[in-house]
Amino acid sequence: MVRERLNLTLIHESATHPAVIVEAPSGYGKTVALSQWTHSQTSPAAWLTVSGHDTDPAQLLAGVLSALARVSPDVSALHTLVRRLQDGDILARPAVFELLKLVLGDFPETVLVVDDAHLTSAAAFECVILPLIAHGRGRLRLVIAASRDIRTWCARELAHGYATVIDAQRLSFTSEELDELASHFPGAPGGDVQAADLWEETQGWPVAVQLALQSGIAYPKHDSAETETITRYIESAVLGGLNESLRDFILQATTCARLTGELAHHLTGRTDAAALLEECHSLGLFLDRFQQPAATAVYRWHSAFARHCRAIHSRTNPTGYFELHRRAAEWLATRYPAEAVYHALESNAPEYALEIVEQNWLQLITGGQAGTLNSACAQFPSPWDSAPSLQLIRACVLDVFGDRHSAEMLAAQARSALLRNPPESQALAHSTAAFADLFLLHEQTGLQAAVERAHTLLTSAPLTTSQYLHGVFLVGWSSMRLRSNPSRAISLLASAASGARDAGHVVLADRATANLSLALAAGGRLAEAQLTLEQLFSVQNLVEWEHYDGGIDVMAAILISFWRNELDTVVKLVRELHAHGGHDSSYAALARVHFAFAAARLHDSSLIAEAGSMLLEISTSEKHGVPWPAYRRIGAAHLAMARGDGATALRELESIVEWKSIPTTLVLAAELYRRLGHHDQVMAMLGGITKQEVVSYTYVSAQFTQAAVAWSRRERATAHQRLERSLSVASREGIVTPFVDLDDIGRELLTQHSSWGTEFEAFIAARLAYRVPNGEQDSPAPSELSRREREIFSFLATTMTAEEIAAELHVSVNTVRSHQRSIYRKLGVNTRRDAVRAHKLAG
Repeated sequence: MVRERLNLTLIHESATHPAVIVEAPSGYGKTVALSQWTHSQTSPAAWLTVSGHDTDPAQLLAGVLSALARVSPDVSALHTLVRRLQDGDILARPAVFELLKLVLGDFPETVLVVDDAHLTSAAAFECVILPLIAHGRGRLRLVIAASRDIRTWCARELAHGYATVIDAQRLSFTSEELDELASHFPGAPGGDVQAADLWEETQGWPVAVQLALQSGIAYPKHDSAETETITRYIESAVLGGLNESLRDFILQATTCARLTGELAHHLTGRTDAAALLEECHSLGLFLDRFQQPAATAVYRWHSAFARHCRAIHSRTNPTGYFELHRRAAEWLATRYPAEAVYHALESNAPEYALEIVEQNWLQLITGGQAGTLNSACAQFPSPWDSAPSLQLIRACVLDVFGDRHSAEMLAAQARSALLRNPPESQALAHSTAAFADLFLLHEQTGLQAAVERAHTLLTSAPLTTSQYLHGVFLVGWSSMRLRSNPSRAISLLASAASGARDAGHVVLADRATANLSLALAAGGRLAEAQLTLEQLFSVQNLVEWEHYDGGIDVMAAILISFWRNELDTVVKLVRELHAHGGHDSSYAALARVHFAFAAARLHDSSLIAEAGSMLLEISTSEKHGVPWPAYRRIGAAHLAMARGDGATALRELESIVEWKSIPTTLVLAAELYRRLGHHDQVMAMLGGITKQEVVSYTYVSAQFTQAAVAWSRRERATAHQRLERSLSVASREGIVTPFVDLDDIGRELLTQHSSWGTEFEAFIAARLAYRVPNGEQDSPAPSELSRREREIFSFLATTMTAEEIAAELHVSVNTVRSHQRSIYRKLGVNTRRDAVRAHKLAG
C-alpha cells in the first residue's frame, strides 16, 4: 500500500529543504517509504545504501558518485571523476568540489537518497555529505535515512533551516491508515474497535503492524511464532544497533511501562537515567514523553516494544529481571499500587503482592479505581487467588458495581475461610474484613456493629496514612447512612476531607467534602451544609463510585431546599437527578421521596401523579442500612393525604413503626397521624426517636407536632412552650417547612402564639402570610385582599409596630400604613384589633 500521507510529506519537505533527514529506529519502514516515493519522482533519483565499509570519506564519496552515475550515464565527466577517485588521482575533499561543479553546471536536477547513513562515520559524513547539503543549491537534493546519529551530525544545518527531520512519529501508521491497511489483509482485524486496539498496541510501528496483519490476528499472541519473530527483530535490528550502555539501560528501564527519571534511576541505579530517557525519546526509540508545565516529565514506552524487551531481559538475565520487578513494586507500592501488584507478581513474590493489595484497596476503591483493583486481584495465581482478604476485596468491588448477589456469595466464602484461621495468623486479613463489612453488610444491626469495629481499628491498628484517611472516610460514610450518630459522621467526614487535602489525596478530599455536605444537611446543620456546598467547586465524576454517591451534592441541596420550603427548587433538582437515572437505592431514589413531600405540600395534581410514578423506582428492601421501604411508604402517605385519601395514608403509615431508626420519617409520620386525629400514634412515633438522633429539623417538627397536639387538647401553656422551643431552632437554621401547609389547628396555634409573648413574631407572620405557589389558599388572610395586603395582614395579629413590619418586609413605613388603611376599608373596620377580630368571627 502506498502511504499517501507520507508520500506527500516527502514531496513537500524535499521541495523546500536541501536535505531531508528520515531518522527512526529499525522497523519504521524508512526504506520502503523512500522507495515508493522515488518511484513517483519525475527527477532522476539516485540511491546509495551505506554499509559498514563506508566509514572512509573516499569510500563514501565513491559510493555517492557511483549512485549518481547510474542515473546519469550520459554525463561523461561524472564517470571520469569516479575513475580518478578510484585510481587515487584526486583526494576525497577536492573530488567533492569537482562533483559540485558538475552539479551546478549541466548536470540535471537529481535526488540522492542515502540509506542507512548511520553506518558511515561522522568524519566521512562531514567531508562528503555536509558540503553537498550546503552547496547543492537545489539541483542536488538529499534525502538521508538512518536509525540514529544524523540529527546530531546535521545540527548546524537543522538550526539554519537547510535540513528538516521526518521522525518516528511521522513514519508511524495513523489509526486511519491502519484501518485502510487492515482491509487489504484477509482475516485481519475487522471493525473500528479491533483496528484501534492494534494501533494502541503497536503505536503504528510499521514492522509490528505488518506482521500482525499478515498473521491474521489483531496482535501476535504472547506464545506465538510471530511474537518470537518480533522479539528477535528487536533484539538484533533495534537494540543490536545501539551501544552496549544504552542497550542495557533500555532492557532495564522497560521493566515499567511508564516511568519518570526518578523511577528510572531507582530501577537502573544510573545517575544519568533521566538524560538517557531523553536520549531514547529523541532517537524515536518507542518512548513518548508527557509533561505539564512545572511538572515532572513522565515517559511511556510503546507497549509492544516494552513487552518484547522484557521477554529479551527475562531470557538473557532472569535473576536481574526478577530483581528489577521487585524494585519497581517497592517504588510503586504507595504511589500506584495496582501497577505495583503486577510487578510484585512478576518478581515471583505473590505474598508481597497480596500485602500491597491489602494496604491499598481502600484507596483504590474509594478513589474510583474499583475496576483497576479488580484487574490487579485477577492476576493472582493459585492458591493466592483464594486468600480470604483477596476474596473480600473482590466482593467489595462487585458491590461497588451493583452486583450484590455475587458479592455476598464471595464474601461468605471468605468469612468461612477466616473462621478456620485464628486472627493472629491473618491479622491484616481480619483488618481487611472489618472495613469490607462496611460495603458488604446491609442490615441495620450488623452494619452498626461493623462501624464500631472499624472505628476501633482506626485508633488501634497500625495503619498507613492512606489507610487511615480512607478508613476514616469509610466509617464516616457508613455512619451517615445509619443516621445513629450524626455528629460522629460529620466529625469523621470533616477529618477525612481536611486530612486528605493536606496529604494530596484530591479525589478523597472531594468525595469526603461532598459527603460532608450531605451529612451536615442530614444532621440539621443547614447553614453549614450550604456553606460547604458553595465551597465544593466540583465533585469528580467517579463512574465506579456513582453506584453509591452519584448526585450526593445535589441531594444535599435538595435536603436544604426542602426544609427551607424552597419547593420549586426541590422539584427542579429532583427532576434533574431523576433524569440522570440512578438505581433504586441511590441518592436519586432518596430525591424521589422528597419530590413526593414537595408535591404533597404544593397540592399540584400533576406533580402528585409524577411523584407516584417516581416512588415505584425506589427499593423495596433495606440496603446499606437505609430503610428504603419506610421512605417509600412515607412518601406514598403524603401523596394520599394530599389527595384527601386519609384511609390510604393510614395504611401506608402503619408499617413505618417497624423502622425505629429513621427519625425524619418518624416525625413526618407523626405529623400525618396528628392531622388524621390519631394522637396516640403521634406519641408512639415520636417516642421512637432517641435523644442522640435528634437534629434541628426533626426537633423543630417534633416540637411543633406535640405543640399542636397539646393545643387540640386545650393544654395551652404546654403548646406555647413547645412551639417556642420549635421556633427558636427553626429561626436559627432557616427551617420553614413544618410551619407551612397548615391545617386549622396549626394556623390557630401560630396566630395565638403571636400575642403570647414570643420572640419570633416576624418569623410567625411570614409563615402566616405564605401562599402555596399554585395559588391555593394557605394564608389566614381574607381572600379579597391583594397579595401584599394579605402579607401585611398576617403581621397585624402580632404586636409588631408599623416600623418593625416595614423593616421585616423591606418597604417604607408609609407603604405599610397605606396598605393597612386599604385592609381596614375592605374589611369595614377602623382599627388593627377590629380587623383581626372581624376575620376570626368570619372564619
